[in-house]
Amino acid sequence: MNQSQALDRVVQATEAALARFPAIWAPGATLAFSGGKDSIALASAMAAMGRKVRLRAVDMGYAKDWKYRIERLAAALGQPVDILTVADLVHDDLTEPGIRRDLAVRRAFLDSSDASSSIVTPCTNCYNCKILSLVDIARHEVPTILFAHHATDAVSSFLKSALMHIDRWQGDNLVFERSRFRELGMRIALELRGGSQLQIDSLTDLLFQGKAHTSEPPVERRSLQGQSYTIGRPMFFLEEEATTALVGALGIPAESSGCGHSLSTSTRTPREIVHYELLPLIAETVAGRQAIQHLLDILAAKLNKDGTTQADARQSRHVTLGTAYKGGPETLADRL
Repeated sequence: MNQSQALDRVVQATEAALARFPAIWAPGATLAFSGGKDSIALASAMAAMGRKVRLRAVDMGYAKDWKYRIERLAAALGQPVDILTVADLVHDDLTEPGIRRDLAVRRAFLDSSDASSSIVTPCTNCYNCKILSLVDIARHEVPTILFAHHATDAVSSFLKSALMHIDRWQGDNLVFERSRFRELGMRIALELRGGSQLQIDSLTDLLFQGKAHTSEPPVERRSLQGQSYTIGRPMFFLEEEATTALVGALGIPAESSGCGHSLSTSTRTPREIVHYELLPLIAETVAGRQAIQHLLDILAAKLNKDGTTQADARQSRHVTLGTAYKGGPETLADRL
């Protein structure tokens, strides 16, 4: 596949999402740019479509040269990028006071010994630091933030949600445990890989009963420290392989996945276990790929007309699983 074909594939899927869910995008929206293959693909597609966005990257301070690598990637795309440095925002009196306090607490946590526990991973707090930074800078601008999550991400977060529900209620486990979650996931992944209609129906039932959801729908409407904002995901209908193909065709050395925290490679989140271990196993067979496509189809079918989910996956988890299972809404990781 040449560069033109690869870009056209991403553009067509993105346009389809924007046509179905116009609330995803607004002129001048912020595009959360990590320098990874997905954000490179989305930045390229939005530019090709003539839809104006502002590339913004959040520097967590894990690597001194990260800022310069991101600037070089943006230059290769022919687009400017704003670099938001968390350390600067924490000490800037112009940062919204509530956001400033939360950023300071989360960033300190990421450097503490608590970040290396067997249950907690740095990834959620790292992600939330980025949200806080992007929302603060957009307070007086367009309150729409685009993320480059795609169809594979949407299915991953749904499966994570479903597996947690199965672990909690069918397994009668009060508290999340990573190794047990992985073992359960492998068993169900093998069934989906074999095209088990019973397992597909079971997962479908969890969605339609409101017991499992994707946390990465096309549109999310949220509020943070009194600031309302929208998260849009224009690549909801695009499979991950398409972003990989485009970046390969562009010949751009994308940043690796992950936030860059030293612990993130050894303490995968439940969603990462699904994404990087279970989905590839399922996708090895035709039946497995059909199962994945079916899950995406039912996720799309259960969305509201504006692209939001019928229930907030993060908040409903605490209601359906209990706050003891994997932290409640008042814990540091889940407070957003």
